[in-house]
Amino acid sequence: MRYIFFILVNYLTVLFLLAGIWVSVAFGQSWTMRILLFVGWIYLIPPLLTRVILIVLGKPGSTPHMNSRSYRTWYFLTQLQSLFSRLSILESMLRLVPGLYNIWLNLWGSSVHLLTYWGPKVVVTDRYLLHIERSAVLGTECILGSHVLTKSEDTPFALTLGVIRIGAEAIIGSRAIIGPGAYIHQ
Repeated sequence: MRYIFFILVNYLTVLFLLAGIWVSVAFGQSWTMRILLFVGWIYLIPPLLTRVILIVLGKPGSTPHMNSRSYRTWYFLTQLQSLFSRLSILESMLRLVPGLYNIWLNLWGSSVHLLTYWGPKVVVTDRYLLHIERSAVLGTECILGSHVLTKSEDTPFALTLGVIRIGAEAIIGSRAIIGPGAYIHQ
């Protein structure tokens, strides 16, 4: 019974997409309007909902256990981001316009300077746990993973969370993996 929350939250992405289709069809007067509504739904609702959750519940703690509210908050926020993790083309499209992806990450709750360069196929796991300063360069296929799950004696999983900080003019090489709480400086 205690895992029911985790099972139900796994359906969030599918329900989110179905709701977006419904909103687009119900309120779109034309095909153009329906497409714009659906694109807006996909790109704006998850980060705005994340911001509301972070304001109401606060950021998840640095080492929450599976039975804690903090862990459930992190898990829910992870599911809000899963559409972008599964369909990485959605983020790649934002990166085509310089600065647009950075603005979008700031909408999630990160602090990303507009002059950040993103190489192809960069992976961001927790879009609200980044602090990236001016002129940072993120190499091809690097991974910014603000969380790590490990086994624990007390619970099935122990979660470690931390903001990733990348200083001004720092360069992250291709395929580098940056973990929770890391600080990379020039």
